[in-house]
Amino acid sequence: MWSDENYRNFWMKNTAIPLDLIFINSQLEVIEVYFDARPFSKKIIRSLNRAKFVLELNAGIFKKLGFDIGDKIIF
Repeated sequence: MWSDENYRNFWMKNTAIPLDLIFINSQLEVIEVYFDARPFSKKIIRSLNRAKFVLELNAGIFKKLGFDIGDKIIF
């Protein structure tokens, strides 16, 4: 969690499993999803929107649970 909403950057350099990155705004709404980030990749993953939170899930779980853009997330 960050104190502000801003564009977020990630990479998978030290991550051994594929992930979905779920970008969430300060109203706890899913605003963007980056699906199936590749393990050990140095490719920069940049959010297109400002996010306050980023939830990392094993690749495929976001769709499997039936989530969608605009859904609210409760931590």
